[in-house]
Amino acid sequence: MAENLAQLGVAYVDLALLHHPCDRGDPSTEPKIDTALWTGLVAAQKAGLVKSIGVSNYDAAQLAAVSWGPVKPAVNQCHMSVGKHDDPTIDYCLKNGIAYEARALLCCCFVCCFACSLLFSFTCPL
Repeated sequence: MAENLAQLGVAYVDLALLHHPCDRGDPSTEPKIDTALWTGLVAAQKAGLVKSIGVSNYDAAQLAAVSWGPVKPAVNQCHMSVGKHDDPTIDYCLKNGIAYEARALLCCCFVCCFACSLLFSFTCPL
């Protein structure tokens, strides 16, 4: 984290996320790896290197499987649009005090992504 902050030329960042749940092909060990990574983010927060910490792309079952300890994610950033949303995960986040942050609001299907990529010169995140 300190090296990243130095590259950015800042003393801290407002939000750091675990980008996605660990996927090593062994569901019995993946929550343990996520817990270890989370512990590192909590330490960075306690050291003042990051103000808030959270996750991205976790569904309800993945959130429930991780041992968060006393510090829960402040946010779960996930793909959400009119055409695609994960209601069970949204409900889990609401019940557990985790803000559900939408990303890719305008991107709901392949056709939309293709059209946006032509108009705005970016690669589809799906």
